[in-house]
Formats: sequence, C-alpha cells, structure tokens
Amino acid sequence: MAIQVDIEAYQGDDFYSDPVQFLRGSEPLDLTNQVGKCQVKDANNNDLITVLTVVIDDATNGRYHLEATAAIMALFPTTGNDLVSFLYDVQWTGSGNYTQTTTYGTLYIRPGVTA
Repeated sequence: MAIQVDIEAYQGDDFYSDPVQFLRGSEPLDLTNQVGKCQVKDANNNDLITVLTVVIDDATNGRYHLEATAAIMALFPTTGNDLVSFLYDVQWTGSGNYTQTTTYGTLYIRPGVTA
C-alpha cells in the first residue's frame, strides 16, 4: 500500500526531497532493476505540470528521493503569496510489467520572494 508524503518546495529553486524508504510489511522494497517515475498534476483539473526525477539512493533497502532543477520548479504556476497545491505520486515498474505506486501526496509550491 502506498504511503502519503506531503511536500513543500519553493517555486524556481532547485528541489531535493527528503529520502523515502518504502517497506512492504517490515521488509524494504528492493528497487534493483526498477524504474521510478513521478508526475505532478494540477490538483483542480488534473493537467500535467511536470515530471520530477526519481533517484535511487539505496536500491536494496528501498531508499529514494525526488529532485528537480530550478528551471523545472519555475514551471509551477503560483498566485500572489499563497501556497499552491499539486498532486504527485511515485510509480515503479519492474520486470514482467510489474507496476507499483509507493508514494503519493500533495506538493505545495511556495512562490519565491527574491528575484
């Protein structure tokens, strides 16, 4: 079962999420030979905003994080000084067309102040 992890990031800054470890019961999900992808969509109309990079930190122990360049993070539309909500999930595909979503949640984007 996927876990909910909500994230807050700044528009236009390089982004690196905290590391995530996915457990199946008490055992880590082995990410060896798995391919992870992460799409971010508008919470209101489900339009695709961008794709974040999924980086495996420790395949055997199921540890990974998300990252994006400042240019990618600048693509997020914001209004005023308010946080804007987007939806994301992380999905893994392995051999035999096996697919599993491990993480989902809300990505809150805070507008940058300094130009």
